[in-house]
Amino acid sequence: MHDPDDQSPRAVGRRVRRAASGSGPVPDDPDEREAAHELALDHLHVLDRQRYWAPAMFVALALLAAGVALTGPAWVWITVPVWLAAAVGHSYLRGRVRARVDLLAPGSPRLD
Repeated sequence: MHDPDDQSPRAVGRRVRRAASGSGPVPDDPDEREAAHELALDHLHVLDRQRYWAPAMFVALALLAAGVALTGPAWVWITVPVWLAAAVGHSYLRGRVRARVDLLAPGSPRLD
């Protein structure tokens, strides 16, 4: 689908984003690897800033949805597990991004 030898800015950007997100292989090119590492570090920084308030907000929204479901339409119950999954998923995502940052770090072995 995508040519791995394509050096156009668009193709390089796509490879860097895929490597940083964890869905692609660790780049062989040191410049691409460094760019992917920096992008993954940026993602981790955002998630670390949210580590306290985001899960708490998701749990609060689940409680609010449960309250609305008890006093109003029953279909709102569908949103309760979604908010709880978001609360748990935030911590899980931080761990995955942290592992990807470690993998993309300069000097780390290429283990993908």
